[in-house]
Amino acid sequence: MVLTFRWKINAIVAGTGSGLVNVLELQLEHGRFLSDFDRHATYAVVGARVARDLGHPGSPLQLGDRLPIEGYLFEVIGIVASKAPNPLASVSPDDSIFVPIEGMRRLRPAPEISSIVALTQDTFQVNAAAVALKAYLGTLPKSRAADVLIPQNLLEGLVRQANTFAYLLAGLGGISLLVGGVGVMNVMLMNVTERRREIGIRMALGARAGDIRNLFLMETATLSIVGALLGAGIGLAAAYTFVRISGWPFTLAPFSLPLGMCSSLAVGLFFGLHPALAAARLQPVQALRDD
Repeated sequence: MVLTFRWKINAIVAGTGSGLVNVLELQLEHGRFLSDFDRHATYAVVGARVARDLGHPGSPLQLGDRLPIEGYLFEVIGIVASKAPNPLASVSPDDSIFVPIEGMRRLRPAPEISSIVALTQDTFQVNAAAVALKAYLGTLPKSRAADVLIPQNLLEGLVRQANTFAYLLAGLGGISLLVGGVGVMNVMLMNVTERRREIGIRMALGARAGDIRNLFLMETATLSIVGALLGAGIGLAAAYTFVRISGWPFTLAPFSLPLGMCSSLAVGLFFGLHPALAAARLQPVQALRDD
């Protein structure tokens, strides 16, 4: 609905009762909320965003101001404090103007109740309460088929969906580690093949099999760490760029980078162990002869 006070703004005019303040846990910045004694009064409680848009720094919206809505003047008796948006709620408090539900007949010739917000004290009986509420609404005169949405069930569905995505990402991460590990093993096997003469010379000069093994394991660890650093840097840059473009807040888990580095190092050492052992098993004479 478009309202004109000092200028035109878009706002939601919602008819409600006094219990909404407790159900949505609203906090009043100024004034009070609607009470049971205001059913036939032209009172209005304004959301934070609407109050901010209707006023300006030199003349903010104040208690007692009258808002013209559909030819009626509604007196402002309260301003709701700003509240984070809740996608599960049927109304956004910041963008709404609350008037007595009985007063909606002044604004609409045939007003209808589009949604009911209910709160139960027993969280273990939410489904039973939803069934009872739906049955009660069906007994009312001129009632229509009503759908009862339970935020707890919606949240559980979102959690299951998030877990599914987490498992999917974990699977993709495992495949990436496997492919990376195979790549490290192939690189190190080629390295051993090309450095057979060097291995033979080192062993002929007194290097033990354990020294050769540790040498190639160190090279494997260096290759894994360098790859992890490059991957972490590119991933952080891409994520930060995407977040800045999308306008989302950027947060980084404190253990994500160390865990990724340790995982990359462990996978690299695991797949690099076979090339290192293959190099350590070479005989000096055979290594020099093959070259």
